Amino acid sequence: MSGGLRGRLLPRRGHGGQPLVHSPPPAAAPAPEASAKLASANTLAHIGGPALANGLIGVIGAARAVAADAVSYVVTAWCTLPIRIPEAAPSPRAERPSLRSEIRAGLAYTWRHPLIGPLVTTNAITSIALTGTNATRARTAAGLLPSWSLSGQCPAVR
Repeated sequence: MSGGLRGRLLPRRGHGGQPLVHSPPPAAAPAPEASAKLASANTLAHIGGPALANGLIGVIGAARAVAADAVSYVVTAWCTLPIRIPEAAPSPRAERPSLRSEIRAGLAYTWRHPLIGPLVTTNAITSIALTGTNATRARTAAGLLPSWSLSGQCPAVR
């Protein structure tokens, strides 16, 4: 787990702004219990991290809050150094299939599944449509396209 601000001092887009609470559960903990604890820590970080960061920024200022976040990572690293979890030696594996065949099998499963296939297809179509819309809006905002291009009504066609 990360330090006091949970990696959320200054939220950013993408994975960088996510709380750094994900880690593999220890081998000694039962999987459901470990998953529940990780989910609870993740929820707490999502809710409490931004509130704590905003309060800290209000009290000590943005620069000192970033420094406090950096210190929290150092403290976390120092606290986790003594943790030692013995792991079982990996069993010898048979020859693994190629990455290409694993990808092919995963895609085949996805498309055949009655729930996952339609969801992935809908998500892909929506992503492509939104990407096109955002590109058109960006070009219009930059002055590369006329403003009527967003409405779909060309003044010359009326």
